[in-house]
Amino acid sequence: MFAEFAAAHAPGMAILEDCARLVRQLGEPELAAQSGLPETTIRAFVAAHKQLQPFAELATGIPVDILILVSRWSKKVQPDLIPALLEAVRGVSHSEAEDHLRAAAREFGKPRPPRGTVGVAKRPDFWGRRRVTFHLTDAEFAQVRAESQPFIDAARAKDESLTYGQALDVWFKRQLLSPARAGKPTYKPVLLLPVDSSLIWDRGSLVTADGARVNPQELLDAQLDDTGWALQTALDADGVAQVVTVAAIQNTRFSSGVHRMIAALETLVCAWPGCHHVAAECQAHHIEAVRNGGMTAWDNLTPLCAVHNGMNDDIPERVKNGRIIRGNGGYPGLQRRPGDPVRYSANDLLTSGWRGLTYDHYARAH
Repeated sequence: MFAEFAAAHAPGMAILEDCARLVRQLGEPELAAQSGLPETTIRAFVAAHKQLQPFAELATGIPVDILILVSRWSKKVQPDLIPALLEAVRGVSHSEAEDHLRAAAREFGKPRPPRGTVGVAKRPDFWGRRRVTFHLTDAEFAQVRAESQPFIDAARAKDESLTYGQALDVWFKRQLLSPARAGKPTYKPVLLLPVDSSLIWDRGSLVTADGARVNPQELLDAQLDDTGWALQTALDADGVAQVVTVAAIQNTRFSSGVHRMIAALETLVCAWPGCHHVAAECQAHHIEAVRNGGMTAWDNLTPLCAVHNGMNDDIPERVKNGRIIRGNGGYPGLQRRPGDPVRYSANDLLTSGWRGLTYDHYARAH
């Protein structure tokens, strides 16, 4: 009973800072042995410290158990909203804090876009044409652009007066008015398999609670082998779930572009705040420049469009435009000068990639 009272009234940020410092000095197993705390609790403290340390002043006075709640729920919203979450839980009980955070996640979490619709003009214009309008997501338009580009290039080569929009108009009409094509889809789905939260990542291996090291490729192979089949379902016109198709899962290796693919799937858009270029069209930017010893590994890569990749300050000491670093939750963001707060893209796609989906998975599991 006293331990619960102490946890609810102790200076939370100070405890997180002490825990992070002792982990650096002793390591998690030794600190767990000396303190009697489970290693999972220590890891939660360290993760919360890393996430909330940039907002230490705002976190002052909030008990440690509330800060752990904030750390867990903040993964469901944009990193810029963490200060608002801290203010929402100040001076309230544990259960009240969880209610506030759940409400904040519903209000500020990843919103669902409005249902798509097609607008058709009521009357034709002077030339007998009706205006038809509809919306495409960034990913959908990227696919349209990729499929239409060969036709557009050929059409504009034949007629130099043709604009891009005019050529795209012709391509769209051909797609809509010609018989359905029987070609293969150009997309390839990615199966996201979050690792159990009892395992930690260390030096290229997954480590269990008893210290055993597991090869991640062997674990993935085992998961895929156990899966066996992919079942595709959909709702019919009456809203009833039906099986669409079923296919065997092919246990094949990634292509040589695996690092670029993982980086693009993390953020889905250019990581520079205010830029909305889709990641598939971006360059693979080395966060720590190769000239400074940076490795070509997925955690050192993030998508930047050609303009912002050129603007990034690869040498931290030469401050001009700022540089991309990894901040709260591992998300890439822009830091203008060393020590400045990190700014993140406000595009909802930032938290819709594999990192955000993984956080969602664990938040639901807990």
